[in-house]
Amino acid sequence: MSNEDFSPLQGFDPLQDFAFDDDLEGEADPGTLDDGPYGLPVGANAPKLSSDAFDKAESAEERISTLFERMVPHTRVLMAIMDLAQQPVAPREVNDQITELQQHHHSVYAPSTFCDLLDRAGAICQTNEEGVPLKDIEREPDVVTVDGEDFWMVAPPPEVFWTLTDEGRAYFDAYQPLEQIRTLFADEPHYAHLYRHVLEQTALDGGATVGQLDPFILADEAAQNPKRYATYFMDKLERTGAVDWQGSWMATAAGRDYLADSTDESEE
Repeated sequence: MSNEDFSPLQGFDPLQDFAFDDDLEGEADPGTLDDGPYGLPVGANAPKLSSDAFDKAESAEERISTLFERMVPHTRVLMAIMDLAQQPVAPREVNDQITELQQHHHSVYAPSTFCDLLDRAGAICQTNEEGVPLKDIEREPDVVTVDGEDFWMVAPPPEVFWTLTDEGRAYFDAYQPLEQIRTLFADEPHYAHLYRHVLEQTALDGGATVGQLDPFILADEAAQNPKRYATYFMDKLERTGAVDWQGSWMATAAGRDYLADSTDESEE
């Protein structure tokens, strides 16, 4: 019996645990952060999804959109991988840079898993160093001569690089977090002052935590009916790309740009 018969990972597909479907078994609370204390994921918060729906999506554009909708807390990592893959990039370089980027996230997903998800979505693909997809490259076996006889030998596997697909590049180029932030403020004008307060606090040195923000939020009349906590506003801001968890909640470049732009507009 081979060692594979005893492998604890036999039959295990980590991507099957990450599925995509609009048919949820119960609604996820939009005001509940996917990450719990210290940025650790809360399994109970994950929606129950069909395991094969992602692969049944009709187009790469649909799969990429679904991927980002389902992995909002990991948007920064996914976009960072796509940024690296604008030119063919070696998996080791992706691993090193994403590991550094994730130092405050304690994610259960390894950099290679993020790459696999983006690959399955059709956002990136495996290529050679020139960016040619490996699936389009015909590899001839090596011919070796032994005692005057020619034999075919399997050629060594090619070096693998990750490269953006056309669909991935279109999504990457269209990603405009600043516009998403503006839309959020416009769609919920009754909460605009609370969103702004949260964003301003996260833009301070050291950022802010939910515990620091709750007293201000809970004292505001707009947050009474229905009852809203800081997590509600932080979740929405994170989904637009305005804030990111880095040991505390910190305003992103897009979040800071929004504050600067809105301040300039109010002064005109």
